[in-house]
Amino acid sequence: MGNRPSFDDLLDVLYLSAVDPAMRSEFLRRCAAYFDCPTLAFIVSLRPERGVHAGVHGWSEEAQRLYHDHYAVKDPWYQGYARAGVVPPRPGQVFIGRGSSVTTESEVRSSEYWNDFALRYDPDHFYQGGIVTESICLTMLRSPRQGDWDDGAISEWRLLYPHFRRAFAVHERVLDLRESMAAVQNVVDALDCGLIGLDANGAVAFVNRTAEAILNRSHGIAVRGGHLAFSDPDSSRQFAQWLSAAVDPFGKGADCDAMTLRSKHGAVHLCLLPVVPEAGGISGRAKLMLLITDASATPRSRDTVLSALFSLTPAESRVSMFLASGLDPGEIAEQTRTSPETVRFHLKSVYHKTGVRRQSELVRLISRLPGIS
Repeated sequence: MGNRPSFDDLLDVLYLSAVDPAMRSEFLRRCAAYFDCPTLAFIVSLRPERGVHAGVHGWSEEAQRLYHDHYAVKDPWYQGYARAGVVPPRPGQVFIGRGSSVTTESEVRSSEYWNDFALRYDPDHFYQGGIVTESICLTMLRSPRQGDWDDGAISEWRLLYPHFRRAFAVHERVLDLRESMAAVQNVVDALDCGLIGLDANGAVAFVNRTAEAILNRSHGIAVRGGHLAFSDPDSSRQFAQWLSAAVDPFGKGADCDAMTLRSKHGAVHLCLLPVVPEAGGISGRAKLMLLITDASATPRSRDTVLSALFSLTPAESRVSMFLASGLDPGEIAEQTRTSPETVRFHLKSVYHKTGVRRQSELVRLISRLPGIS
């Protein structure tokens, strides 16, 4: 093929798709061009709790839906793999080869899949092959005029397989990192204290939810052009000196005296602290942390903090707070007009989300949360 990509091009896009799933369609397109096949698909499930990653090149959305809903189990190649013990795959089992090794041409042509589905949606494929393992399925389809897959293609599938697996393992680690960062952001947003991360130049790196609410209440401080701006010139000069002292590599650092801003809406207190590099955080850009508190704000309730920290549903949060107040599951059921079984179901979910194992641990956790009861 004139525009056939190189194998290295294929791997480049494969690894890019590990961090940007939007690139998967480009990987499939290049894979189709490289192996000269009109249709190919993959299904990957490295971690069952995450579900599956899937992609198809060469089929319409309608064809994909029909295949998934009805024709997948009637697929003659799938049935052939099942007879050969390839599917469902056993841990550690790897099959890389031709579909014709498990299914004959006559079986394909006489199948319901071929006559009712393939001839209607994709008549230009007939020879199947690819990679099938306990967590990865990458299949490619060629037309009758191209003939069956040769040994060269199978050798290249063997070269591709470890990269394919490695790329999706990287993708799983990226998802882990994003989930961890989201959990940290969730914790930071649950605090009553406002947090504003600043880089070494004083540019705003992140703002938590409480700080955003304070900035929106017109206390004489706002974010403009990516930096903090003060309506009072004296406060602006004081903060600039404070910031300069905090980032001066030869200075003693900023004093942690509270800086107070007063307006018709009340007073807010500011405190600037360095970020410990080893501690990680919401943004790698943040070198300084500005704590901002509104003395007139009403503290959040513990159930609000509990819900925010652990992503509890309203029902789970309500049951948890009743438990913390001293009620047993039967009494909670009366208060919520549900059954004790429903209360126990909610508590089981709460235990899983919070990481506790029994009622006493949950009560202890709630008692240590900030906020009012």
